[in-house]
Amino acid sequence: LLDATTYRLIAVEQVHFGNVHEVQQEDFGKTVMGKDGLVLNQPRFNTRGLVMGIAADCVLALLADEENGVVAIYHAGWRGTLKRIAVQTVEMMRANGAKTDKIKVAIGPSICQRCYDVPLDRARTFQRTIGRDVVIKRGGKWHVDLAYANRLELKRAGVNPDNIDASTMCTYENPRLFSW
Repeated sequence: LLDATTYRLIAVEQVHFGNVHEVQQEDFGKTVMGKDGLVLNQPRFNTRGLVMGIAADCVLALLADEENGVVAIYHAGWRGTLKRIAVQTVEMMRANGAKTDKIKVAIGPSICQRCYDVPLDRARTFQRTIGRDVVIKRGGKWHVDLAYANRLELKRAGVNPDNIDASTMCTYENPRLFSW
């Protein structure tokens, strides 16, 4: 268990804008409003911090360069993914002293491609922005793989694919998980 007197929580509101916030001293113990991601450069502060987010069907990614003390979290639905929040987060981590080859990522459960159908215009935008292989057409509907799209973006940002661990659990299919 974490000692609440030692660690202070910093939460993120998660508003589907696809933007990331660099944690400041005044953010400790609060929810940062109007953002979808947080980057915490722990060595800058005397206070020990924990970044927190929640998710239903969207991707929730935790990133850490333990060696350099830089951690991050981001929430990515379709808007955040298309706004390249994964790349923004890695770039802000680098600006705070993280080394890309040291960053490890855990992607939590999210809606799977089989269950996430989107309109044609959104499917085409994903194909143009992220890549053709994140979209499939099945049964007359277009389906997007948000977790895979985020893994691709993290790799493009320089994160070693071996350092990315993504859950395969679907929030829509698994009754134990929360789905919108």
